[in-house]
Amino acid sequence: MKFRGFAIIYFILAGADLWAMHTYPGLRMITKPLIISSLLIYYIMEAGNYQRPAILMALIFALTGDVFLLFDSVLFFQIGLASFLLMQLIYAFYFKRRVTGLVGPRLFLSVAVVLIAIIFNVLFRDEFGNLAIPVMLYTAAITFMVVMAIHQKISNLILYGALLFMLSDLCLAYQKFISQQASLDQLVMISYVLAQYLIIEGVLAEVPPSKAT
Repeated sequence: MKFRGFAIIYFILAGADLWAMHTYPGLRMITKPLIISSLLIYYIMEAGNYQRPAILMALIFALTGDVFLLFDSVLFFQIGLASFLLMQLIYAFYFKRRVTGLVGPRLFLSVAVVLIAIIFNVLFRDEFGNLAIPVMLYTAAITFMVVMAIHQKISNLILYGALLFMLSDLCLAYQKFISQQASLDQLVMISYVLAQYLIIEGVLAEVPPSKAT
């Protein structure tokens, strides 16, 4: 049975994290992990016997990445980046199995996404320094995930979530390496929590009601 009140809980947790971001940053060690933890529990409850190990692993890697990115350390940033890289690849291959072909009107959107990723890496490659290659690989992974999300046949919610994910990650890279604008932090988190929520809701659309018990 659909837990319709979850969206309220989820976005209250997200709001608490946004509040802590600029008020009590240390509190984010609690508020930030709670966001994806709640989404993971929600998925388990709603998918029931139709749970997909790939989705569980993707959310676990997302949770790991969230925690490591809380620390102001190059090493932890790299570990966080690796966690999200694995998450993106898991999502991408999950969506890929639901793609019938890379044709149709959505092909133009796919081309636009690829071009944006290429332009972003070309324009700011020098700013990435020693992390240029990891950032390029990560951008390639998220681009692959978004393209698969564009063409999957499960739900348009997955498409919207993937596009928001790309927005979040490009803003994070821009904030980390180029601008350092604190105002971007909120945009990164808002687009990220929306992306994860939409993707999971989209994935749950594939669950037959009779099996979600």
